[in-house]
Amino acid sequence: MKIYLVGGAVRDEILGALIKDRDWVVVDSSPEEMIEAGFKQVGADFPVFLHPETGEEYALARVERKTGDGYHGFTVDTKGVTIEDDLSRRDLTINSMAREWTPEGLGPIIDPFKGQSDLQYKELRHTSDAFIEDPLRVVRLARFAARYSEFCIAPETERLAIKMIKEGHLDHIPYERYWAEMQKVMVDQYGDPGRFFQLLFSWGVRENVQFFHDVFGGPPKYESHSNCIYRTANITKTHVKEDLRLSVLVAIVGRQDFLPIMGSSTEMVKLHANLWAARKAGDISNPTQRAEATFELMKIAKPWGEGPHYDNLVTATRVIEMNAVPALCSHRLEVLRLAINQVKAEQFPHLQGKELGQAIEAARRKAVETTL
Repeated sequence: MKIYLVGGAVRDEILGALIKDRDWVVVDSSPEEMIEAGFKQVGADFPVFLHPETGEEYALARVERKTGDGYHGFTVDTKGVTIEDDLSRRDLTINSMAREWTPEGLGPIIDPFKGQSDLQYKELRHTSDAFIEDPLRVVRLARFAARYSEFCIAPETERLAIKMIKEGHLDHIPYERYWAEMQKVMVDQYGDPGRFFQLLFSWGVRENVQFFHDVFGGPPKYESHSNCIYRTANITKTHVKEDLRLSVLVAIVGRQDFLPIMGSSTEMVKLHANLWAARKAGDISNPTQRAEATFELMKIAKPWGEGPHYDNLVTATRVIEMNAVPALCSHRLEVLRLAINQVKAEQFPHLQGKELGQAIEAARRKAVETTL
């Protein structure tokens, strides 16, 4: 067997970037030989194995042939597949390079698709026509453009991405895969997440891809709405902790009537509901109605309880303020929390049970009205 280091590790080595993960491809081998050598096979769809000592993934060189829609609509062939064949099915030329491993070390770079040249000239280009076989590559293309914001996209690659979107290829992608890609964009310490959304929207995903229509709505009437999304993505990355960035972004710029469910956490759903309640309260001018709407928000977000819900709501409203979008401001939410938490059960020593609960709620309502 021959073993090759492939993909991102080779790319990052050329760029002088930190190598986080290493992927390996094995040529001239078989599942039986890999298992006999101590590797553990994982998954049923692909010939992928875990190294017995390092735990790194080793995949048999393969080519894939599309036979239908979705992630199961293809066949995999490993017999007689060369490293060049394997590299030809990868997404971008900058990810389609390899180095052979030997006991003496790694060999020279194998670069049949001129990935080094595209790195030098800062261009993102699809490796081959196999790009179309995995529609998620369109989203990954936008993600790489966000990470390498100084790179341009080859015109023929951009035309292919737009064609795939308009022909409906992306509607076969499970929603959780979209969430995963957006999460990677928002937690990546490098790049420009606003560019990710800007590119996808300019390619027509809001008009042609159900997922983006569900989350962000159809084409906006005003360009300022799209600009708000791009700006919010970057502000969120800068001012919100990693595990909450996607939740905050979707809660702020997502559709009011859409509660993200697929691949999302309960916290995302909770934040989405809380934030829209806060924005609704912020839009009410009548003092009595505003106090009532704000108290209903307090009953949902529970600033007196444990857990991150209220803190996350405050964080999201801070990002909204940076975008100059009306909402119940973060400072007001902090003041409301302090006022509400002045209400203690000990203030009603002669009450218990249902009567105590009613008294606490009435006192909290009064605290909200007084504070507003």
